[in-house]
Amino acid sequence: MKGSKLTTTGFTLLETLITVSIVIILITIGGPSLNSFHQTIKFNTEYQRLRQTIYLARSYAITHKVPITLCSLDNNRECESSWQGDIYLFTDENRNQILDDTDLIVYTVSKPDHELFVRYYNRRWITFIQNGSAPGANGTFFFCSKEKYSLKNKHNSLVIYLTGRIREDQARANKKCSQSAA
Repeated sequence: MKGSKLTTTGFTLLETLITVSIVIILITIGGPSLNSFHQTIKFNTEYQRLRQTIYLARSYAITHKVPITLCSLDNNRECESSWQGDIYLFTDENRNQILDDTDLIVYTVSKPDHELFVRYYNRRWITFIQNGSAPGANGTFFFCSKEKYSLKNKHNSLVIYLTGRIREDQARANKKCSQSAA
């Protein structure tokens, strides 16, 4: 067979070794930044979950015309001062900040990874009443990252006004979280 060429497809050993070497170098360089990126995503996800739960609480109180309490519960089903555990959103007709048998659990936010971040709030609970307001006093919810995950200055806070409106304030969070870490 005159004029026919034998063509082969594939990679040579040298091409394969060079490609694998480049991939290993890129993974070695990019690995630590991927870890930081992953931690940032976890932080943002937890923060947004809490923020949406607060919005849900206010909306539920207005829509269903019932007081809604948002807090972390102790073993006696009473609101406790620590916000590190699961956070419950429940109807609270008598506004006693206790999950009674007649109260309905509307939503639960599972506790976050405490190695990654910590939650602080200057009150034991947040209650939204039928008109959407949060009586008592203005409150600030701090969501702080821990420095060992390289999320330095990655903090946020939600200021909850008496009217029930919510505002984000990163500058205030940076100050509070820095004091708490010291």
